Amino acid sequence: MRADATGLRWRFVLLTGLRWLPIGFTTPLLVLLPLSRGLTLGQVGITMACYAAATALLELPTGGLADAVGRRPVLGASSVLGLVVFASMLVAEGLGPWIAIKVLAGAARALDSGPLEAWYVDQVRCLDPCADIRKGLSRAHAAEGGGLALSAVAGGLLPVALGGSLNAAVLAALVAQGVYVVGLLTFMTDDRHNDRRAPGRATRGVPAVIRTGIALGMGRGPVTWLLCGSAVWGAALAGIELLWQPRFTDLLGGRSDTGPLGFLMAGAFLAAAAGSALAPRLARLVGGGTSRSAMACTLTQATIYLALAAAGTVVVAAPTFIMVYLMGGARGPFHNELLHEHVVGEQRSTMLSAVSLSLMAGGSSAA
Repeated sequence: MRADATGLRWRFVLLTGLRWLPIGFTTPLLVLLPLSRGLTLGQVGITMACYAAATALLELPTGGLADAVGRRPVLGASSVLGLVVFASMLVAEGLGPWIAIKVLAGAARALDSGPLEAWYVDQVRCLDPCADIRKGLSRAHAAEGGGLALSAVAGGLLPVALGGSLNAAVLAALVAQGVYVVGLLTFMTDDRHNDRRAPGRATRGVPAVIRTGIALGMGRGPVTWLLCGSAVWGAALAGIELLWQPRFTDLLGGRSDTGPLGFLMAGAFLAAAAGSALAPRLARLVGGGTSRSAMACTLTQATIYLALAAAGTVVVAAPTFIMVYLMGGARGPFHNELLHEHVVGEQRSTMLSAVSLSLMAGGSSAA
C-alpha cells in the first residue's frame, strides 16, 4: 500500500465511504422500522435521545482511548458493535430492546467519531508537517455522502421489491458492515503507539488525555465556539432526523412506501457529498479564509432550515430538505479544518470526540 500523501488520502476516502455505507441502508426506515414494531413516535424520540445521550457520555473516554492506545483497535471495536446493532434490529420489538439497540449504537458511534480522521491527519503530517489536509477532508466528506446516497436508494427500494419487508434493508446493512470490517483490517495501519508504551500504560493515560482535552475545549476561545456551534446544529439535526419521515409520508398522501423516502434521502446525501467536494471552490468564492467560509455556509444553512420548517407541499419541501444537506456538506470540512488548526496530534481524537459530544448533547435535548 502506498505510504505517500496521495495513497493515504485515498485509503482515508475509501474507508470513510465504507464506514457510512451500512448506515444509509437503514436511514429511509430509521423511524418507520421501530414504528412497525409497536413503538409510538414519542417512544421513537425516547430511543433517539438514549442514542444521543449514550454517545455524549462515551465520547471523551473513547476519544481519549483512541489517542492513548491507537486508532485501529478502537475502530475495530466500533465496527464489531455495529454488527451487533444491525443483527439486533432484525428481531427487536418493544421499547426496551430498541433502547438497548440505540445505546449500543451510541457506543459504536462514540468509538468511531474521531479516530479515522485523526489517523489520516497524523499520518499525513508525519510525512509533511505543513501538508494541506483540506483536499483529503473534503473528499472524505464527499465519500461519506456518496456512500450514504447509494445505500439509501437501495434501502428504500429493497422493501418495495421484496414485498414490504423492512428487514431486507437491515440485512443489506449487516452485510455492508462486514465489508467495512474487512476494509479496516486491510487498509488501515496504525503504528503510532506500537513502540511507545505497553497497552496497559496507554490505557491508564486515558484520564490525563481527557483532562487535557476538556481544558483545551473550555480554555481556548475558537475551540469553545466550535463546540457551541456543534451543540446548536445537533439540536437542529435532531428535528430533521425524528420528523422528516412522518412529515414526508403525510406530504405524500399518507403512503408508507419507503421507495420515495429512499430517493429523497439519497438526494440529500448526494447534495452533502457535492457540498463537501465544492468546499475548496466555495472558499475561493468568499475570499479563501476558513473562518469566513464556515460562517457563510452556516448562515446559509440556517436560512434554508427555516424555509424547510415553513414548507407546506412536497414540491417545496423536497428540494429545501436537500439544500439543508448541501450546505451542511460544505460546512463540515471548514469546521473540522478550524478545529485541527488549534489541536495537536496527541489530542486530535479527543477533540473530535468533544465536537461529536457537543453535537449529541444538543441532539439529545431536542429529541
